[in-house]
Amino acid sequence: MSNPAGSGTLGELVRSDFQAFLDLDDGKGRSLRRHLDVLTHPGFLAVVGYRLSAAAHQRGLLPLARLLMLANFVLFGTEVSPRCRAGRRLVLAHPQGVAIGAGVQLGHGVRILRGVAVGTAGYKDAGRDGFPVVGDGVLLCDSASVFGPLTIGAGAVIGAGVTLFDSVPAGAVVVARQELDIRLPRPPA
Repeated sequence: MSNPAGSGTLGELVRSDFQAFLDLDDGKGRSLRRHLDVLTHPGFLAVVGYRLSAAAHQRGLLPLARLLMLANFVLFGTEVSPRCRAGRRLVLAHPQGVAIGAGVQLGHGVRILRGVAVGTAGYKDAGRDGFPVVGDGVLLCDSASVFGPLTIGAGAVIGAGVTLFDSVPAGAVVVARQELDIRLPRPPA
């Protein structure tokens, strides 16, 4: 995984995030309208809110960092710790319900969808506990939950509804096995 801590200045990071949002829908071209769509996209604004919060935290402005995180939560329903380290081209396509913990490391080009949780497993034993490291180009689909000290390899896809406690190799696709049991009422005899 690339080093997200050395990813660049605040301006460089936000520009790379903006470009990642533009790239989500290449079919629409690069018109002024498309740029305005991205500038007003809740996901992009949530990423900018996180970047501002993280920049304030890195400069030791802890109360401001916390207030910016709170504003992001109130405005977009997104709770990303300012202590999380995220690489370039971060995309929160649908930011509602996204929660990312303080020690999480996100590589470059990570895409996160609605309701994703990434954080510590909350073990009582500090020797077993830790935060996930998410590789470059990983896609975390709707309502995926990633907990504990684990690594998700570059280019992996974590499917909707998956709860993950173990590491995943690069390029893997993890899906939740769901069975549907439909029982119809019996007609009266």
